[in-house]
Amino acid sequence: MRTQKAPLEEVRNAGYLFSNDNAICNFCGRPDPLVRYFVGEAVGNKRRTIGQWLACGDCTNLITRNDRHGLLIAAVARLQKTHGEQIDSAVINAIVADLHASFWDSWPQREDVTANS
Repeated sequence: MRTQKAPLEEVRNAGYLFSNDNAICNFCGRPDPLVRYFVGEAVGNKRRTIGQWLACGDCTNLITRNDRHGLLIAAVARLQKTHGEQIDSAVINAIVADLHASFWDSWPQREDVTANS
């Protein structure tokens, strides 16, 4: 019987770890992102990389579980805690939802990324 890997362990094994002291998570704004996700666009039957998103450990776990709603809720909560007094929560929610949608639209799904491990 095959054992189930933890989502973060799958990403580590796929070789997408990231390290940069000045970077932040592109999903929730936390410092010290752990993983780099390459995003791209379809060109014929291939994909061309057009950028990257950085993710902290918590966001990576949500991404690898394809928990889009959980990722949105966690990111909005984090940003409201940081910027809630300066920016209306509805505005934060709308901006984060739009940004996350652009990630999900351009990121090859989990099976494609972890197949290299």
